[in-house]
Amino acid sequence: NSLIIDAARDKIFLTHIFNKNIYTCSHENSKINFEKLIILISDFLNSNKSTIEEIETIYVNRGPGSFAGIRNSL
Repeated sequence: NSLIIDAARDKIFLTHIFNKNIYTCSHENSKINFEKLIILISDFLNSNKSTIEEIETIYVNRGPGSFAGIRNSL
């Protein structure tokens, strides 16, 4: 049960791997979305009937890309 966060470029990509299923979504990479990144993640997991407590591993893209995007992902 893994979550992948990639906000290093012009879009925020979220990927959830759960029981051999892969779920993805993307959002525009803007200051507004950075400020509500945890809400985007929570809504994404809820739409896949999962919670942050169930995530075993979190992967974050460390670049290359936008420093602000990488920092906010971490």
